[in-house]
Amino acid sequence: MARILRSLAPLFLSALSLPGCGHSSSAACVPGPQTINGVQTRQFCGPARATASINGQQESWAGGTCFMTAGEAGVDIGRVIIDPTNSPQGRQLQQRYDYFGAAAAATSDGTYPGTLTADFHGQETFANGDITFTHHLQAGTFTGHTYASTQITAVWTC
Repeated sequence: MARILRSLAPLFLSALSLPGCGHSSSAACVPGPQTINGVQTRQFCGPARATASINGQQESWAGGTCFMTAGEAGVDIGRVIIDPTNSPQGRQLQQRYDYFGAAAAATSDGTYPGTLTADFHGQETFANGDITFTHHLQAGTFTGHTYASTQITAVWTC
């Protein structure tokens, strides 16, 4: 399943250049696609921050952007590793780079069914649940469960 989701990531994680998506909060952060050790990645930059509780463990991410495109809204933070073959090089990059993303079919504030993807120090988490958008889609919360029924809650701002 992780391989399928990673291969769909470029479709799920678009809207990098749309108005209102934020700008880099650091001169060192360069947003966009990049190939590292033969593996495709995408870096997100900007003021977005998120925290999540996954199975009782608190995790946090910083440096990303909220997006709104084609009836979908969400947040992308960090660097996503797009490695549909689950290569050794991709697994090494997952240990090095963290990523947080959440999205739902939404065009205005409210609560919608959505998905969450999180990579934290090489640990991948995928979950379905409810996303509540606030502040004109520039903040949100997620409450849901992984496929193994682990409860996840998260909050973010852009």
